[in-house]
Amino acid sequence: MIAKVVQPLKKLGNTNVKSRFLKNILVLAGGTAFAQGLLALCSPVLTRLYTPADFGLLQTYVSVLSIAAVIASWRYEMTIPLPKSDRTAASLLVLSMMITFFMGGVMAVIFFLFQHELERFQTFQSLIDYLWLLLLSFLGVGIYQSLNYWAVRKGAFKDIARTKVTQSFGQIAIQVVFGLLMFRPSGLLLGDAAGRVMGSGRLSLSLLKEDSKVLKEITVKSIIESAKRYRSFPLISSWSALLNGIGQQLAPLLIISFFGAATGGWFALGQRVIGMPMLLIGKSVSQVYFGEASDRLKKNEGIMDLYQKTAGKLFLIGVLPIAVLFVGSPYLFSLFFGTEWREAGLYVQSLSLMFLGHFVVVPLSQTLYIIEKQSWQFYWDLGRVGIILAIFMVVKDMGMSAGTAVMIYGMFMFAMYAAHYLLTVAAIKQMDRAGS
Repeated sequence: MIAKVVQPLKKLGNTNVKSRFLKNILVLAGGTAFAQGLLALCSPVLTRLYTPADFGLLQTYVSVLSIAAVIASWRYEMTIPLPKSDRTAASLLVLSMMITFFMGGVMAVIFFLFQHELERFQTFQSLIDYLWLLLLSFLGVGIYQSLNYWAVRKGAFKDIARTKVTQSFGQIAIQVVFGLLMFRPSGLLLGDAAGRVMGSGRLSLSLLKEDSKVLKEITVKSIIESAKRYRSFPLISSWSALLNGIGQQLAPLLIISFFGAATGGWFALGQRVIGMPMLLIGKSVSQVYFGEASDRLKKNEGIMDLYQKTAGKLFLIGVLPIAVLFVGSPYLFSLFFGTEWREAGLYVQSLSLMFLGHFVVVPLSQTLYIIEKQSWQFYWDLGRVGIILAIFMVVKDMGMSAGTAVMIYGMFMFAMYAAHYLLTVAAIKQMDRAGS
């Protein structure tokens, strides 16, 4: 009798958990989609207020900041949701912020002592006047990352979604207003900086209001113990993440260095416009795939069919829009962003195969982590960095044009994504043989 009563309650509990999980995903995804949609809708306005060279400077700023932000807290911010104890998690939060300020101090010293050396690099020449903004952005991003993971721990997904919308509104407002007032290109950078750190205040107030008690329990000893407990993150994960970040940002930095800011701006706009929808769809697929693959492995079931079928479906979803871009992107970019942005459409045309490979492979790239083949991913990232460097060194030595360089880069990156797919298939087969 008792079992008959308890069983429906268990089912109801499981249903509620699933419902809450789905609701949280929808809230976070909805906020992200709305925020990214605002940025996409305002892009045609911004391209008429700022020049390609202005966007090239923005890309330099974003690339340098993105690489630095990966190790702002030595990856300790990712550990905040993991401990069972709120006291340990709060210690990790404080530790992450302390490291962020320490790294900010290191950056300030480097900028002060080596400013003249940095000016020798063409990539940094136009950024020298904005090093102070880069430093403030680094501190803001590091703090926001730590607070964001604390909010994830506390299940404050509505707060996170609100901050994303706030960030987009702030970024767009500042960039448009400063553009109209002819503050160029500083308006682009100031807007991006404000957009990245806006929302930290909301998350900080929520932390102080609801979790002030646990913050008072933090001691130097608890911080040191937490740092030791999760030391693998700075010792191992940070290097892998840094290599991945360099691989993502290296190409635009080299393009700007070799071909100038305007070329970098055209390249950046193509990445921005095409990357937004790819990012949204990819994250959704990645979350669902991660859960399903993990469940199958827990039940000792194979994931080869899941991996290949998901990749096949992503290919079918992506092939038509990528084909449209391949045929019509120069015309579409001229129509929506202005005639001086036609070159960006030509770059997108050259990168269409790369975009397709990215769309299919990246959402499933965590498979190597799921089956504990992290070293394979590390070597792939290392290979990508090496190939990108080799491509642009050869391009520079042979005096090739920017368009040719982008085309060659796109072809090799498509080959790298294809190699990643085959590498993952081989890793799954190896796991299956070991299991059998």
